[in-house]
Amino acid sequence: MKWFWTLSCLMFLTAGVSLYAQQRSYRVPRRATLEWSRYREPAVQMTVIREADRKRQPIAAEQKAEVAPPIYQDGALSAPRLVRAFAGNPFELATPNDNSLAVSHYGEILSAVNSAVRVYDTTGQHLGMHTLTALGDTLQLPGLEFDPRVWYDTAARRFIIVFLSGFRSSNSQVIVGFSADSSALGPWHFYALPGDPLQDSSWSDFPMITVEGSSLFITLNLLWNDSTWQKGFRQSIIWRVPMADGFAGADSLDAVLTWGVEYGGKPLRNVCPVITRARSVSDSFQYYLSNRNFSPANDSFFLIRQSPSGTVTVSIFRTSGDYAAPPPAQMQGSQVLATNDARVLWAERWNGRIFFAGNTDDGAGRASIYVGTHILGDTARSWMRILPTERYEWGYPCITAFPASGGMQRLLFTNFTADTTHPGCGAFLWVDTMLSELTILHRGFASVNLLRSDTERWGDYTTCQADPAHPGRLWCAGYVGRRVTQGFYTYNAHVTWMGAFGLSVPPAGLAEAPSRPAPVVMPQPAGDHAVVRVHIEKGGPYRAAVYDAGGRLVHTLFKDILRAGTTYHFHLRTTQWPPGLYYLRLSGPDGVQNIRWVLR
Repeated sequence: MKWFWTLSCLMFLTAGVSLYAQQRSYRVPRRATLEWSRYREPAVQMTVIREADRKRQPIAAEQKAEVAPPIYQDGALSAPRLVRAFAGNPFELATPNDNSLAVSHYGEILSAVNSAVRVYDTTGQHLGMHTLTALGDTLQLPGLEFDPRVWYDTAARRFIIVFLSGFRSSNSQVIVGFSADSSALGPWHFYALPGDPLQDSSWSDFPMITVEGSSLFITLNLLWNDSTWQKGFRQSIIWRVPMADGFAGADSLDAVLTWGVEYGGKPLRNVCPVITRARSVSDSFQYYLSNRNFSPANDSFFLIRQSPSGTVTVSIFRTSGDYAAPPPAQMQGSQVLATNDARVLWAERWNGRIFFAGNTDDGAGRASIYVGTHILGDTARSWMRILPTERYEWGYPCITAFPASGGMQRLLFTNFTADTTHPGCGAFLWVDTMLSELTILHRGFASVNLLRSDTERWGDYTTCQADPAHPGRLWCAGYVGRRVTQGFYTYNAHVTWMGAFGLSVPPAGLAEAPSRPAPVVMPQPAGDHAVVRVHIEKGGPYRAAVYDAGGRLVHTLFKDILRAGTTYHFHLRTTQWPPGLYYLRLSGPDGVQNIRWVLR
């Protein structure tokens, strides 16, 4: 594959500090357009445990999940309410799981781990999957696939997936996939960015992504060949990819690479893109955060600002407390969970404030997380807090904002473990400088014991996202310890647990989501086919029919007896229908519901 690029060198000054950054433009050909394998599990799933051999161990009896005891309470701040929870991606002989999740307007959840990408609906029903290995084979990738990230663009109503392939400069690639319509189960367009774009014998690791305007931003660490991720760091880079062309399946994309982002002559590491939830019209910059992730004690963070034209500046802000590289977190028994370092794992912007979180030492040699708030343009020390560790140790937080009375609130989601309990995950409500009690999504059934060493992988990240169809509802995916049987062997392993959180008391005017999903026609707009999803609360005779805008019957989808508590998916062929507005009417014991949809 040939890469076309142009080169420009940029020199900027900020706060008396020189920053040297460079840019290249790459023309990236479309690799393939693939149709998702609908509603099928592969006959055989073969993946490998990463970074170590698997280890078979005796399994202790599973322990029943319990209610979280009080940790602390800030004033009268109520804990988030757990609305729905279910098991997600299973253990497939791969570690860590690296949970990433995206939720659409139409009730599809795209959930990714290091071994596979699956689609669920919001009741937990599994709709379809791809293993990353199968995707890599179809795309003819020469390396091993890992580190998936997924995203749902609420403006375009499309999904995005980013994952990596290859652990050397000779085979490293950054794979970017765009859904062709609003359903994750439809066609996808895939592109391959070079993993060694500077051709300096380095390869790409640890992607982080966000969307700003019409662009997808991807940050990565470049690592030297034949070295570890700790010692082989070369520099962090930023890709800017046009989304409209990707969603349309253009023959090629014009992606822009930024590299050479430094401070004081040292390259900045683990550049975390700040997700924009709200901003002023005049502030069209994309922001990033970085820090000294291996420092034994530090109160400084780097704020990176990139203009629409690509100009980059860097400044420093200091916090009210220190963060530090965290120790491993203790499980029951001798095993511990790796916490990697103190990098910024998640950051979001709400107008002039940036909220951020990452792993840290609690100051007493236990694993915890920090949360903080930085006010853009403010020279005072930014607020930061470290969670107490008397009952649990913490790791891999994420944040998402949601509308509430008087502005925005945030859900802080995190994994937890202790020498008295098994690895699980849960969430706090975060308002200003206050945190609520913990609401547990799921407590684990077993400690994890997969690798030859006593240090197990805890996953490099978790994910949370607001439900675009239901304000005040937030979806999360975390890490849960559980015993798993694969073939003749049983493992102390980990699985994904997904759940939706809501406000304990919905603010006035903020409607809670219905307890069961409304009927959905996907994609929107539909092409030559559509998928109709209906969830049946009361069993009995049902009829579904399609009408045109004039109220004329076009097609009877089904007349049948449907079971209570079941979600059904029906395929609808529309190749002979004229474009325009249509209505699906579902009638039965649950009442009559009409769904508006468009055929292009």
